[in-house]
Amino acid sequence: MAFNGVRIPLLLLLGVSSLKAVVALTDMAGQPTKEDELLADLLDGYNPNAKPVDTANQRMQITTSFSLITILSVDDRTQTVSFTGMLTMMWMDSHLKWNPAKYGNVTEVQLPCKSVWRPDTGLLNT
Repeated sequence: MAFNGVRIPLLLLLGVSSLKAVVALTDMAGQPTKEDELLADLLDGYNPNAKPVDTANQRMQITTSFSLITILSVDDRTQTVSFTGMLTMMWMDSHLKWNPAKYGNVTEVQLPCKSVWRPDTGLLNT
């Protein structure tokens, strides 16, 4: 069986993390959908506090980018600049993979931010 890994995007807007929340889906008869089954299986035993790697000493590649949205102000006297932007981080979570054929060919899902591991981040010189 082939399994696909899932890239988990983490969007930070002014230090606030955001992933779209999952809305419980049901079919017309009120039965759980394949996506509901997938979410339950993915998160069963998943620990969002543990780095999602196969071995403890394995390194993890995290791709990071920053998009400047607006420059709010520039003050030459105090040598400060204020702006808004979006920090995007992407990584492969090896614990969130599945066989799409088993789940009605669902190839991607959206999870609540608090349900998945996220790298520690901080802002310097703010």
